Amino acid sequence: MLAAVCRRGQRQSVLRTTSWLQASSRALLSSEATTAKPMIKPLYSIEKQKQLLQVVQAVHEEAGRPKVISIKTLFRIPSSDKYPLALQGIRFPVSELRKEKREGRLDPDIVAALDAIGFVWNADQFQWSQTQLALTKYKELHGNLLVQSHFDVPKDDPVWPTELWSKKLGVV
Repeated sequence: MLAAVCRRGQRQSVLRTTSWLQASSRALLSSEATTAKPMIKPLYSIEKQKQLLQVVQAVHEEAGRPKVISIKTLFRIPSSDKYPLALQGIRFPVSELRKEKREGRLDPDIVAALDAIGFVWNADQFQWSQTQLALTKYKELHGNLLVQSHFDVPKDDPVWPTELWSKKLGVV
């Protein structure tokens, strides 16, 4: 605690101030700070999470088991034996699944299984890294970054990484 003497007119008063460290320590130990926040109920039950995992695994298999698997926001689950019957025909809730993971509400085993097959948790970061890779390859091949507006990465061209085939690089 710090003390200071102030002179006001004829009388003296002692001001007592508390250091910021002591104040913050008290705040951390108060009942408000030690009370745990109520756990928000997960959006999906464990059974539903397992079904969503099955969908991602099926998409991964159909794509030829790439290193990473990114599911588009508007992906509709096909009517096929590979997918859970209860989910066929509906839009895959990829944004909600990513949010549940960010907020720590997905089962750790489900997260581990999705990580193991390379599920993309951050779509924006993934797109940016793909664009960087494509631009790097373009410069390597053409000696510049003057990409024409209609340029698409050639499909079935072994010079380009397969995950970039058909990427519309000219409209980045």
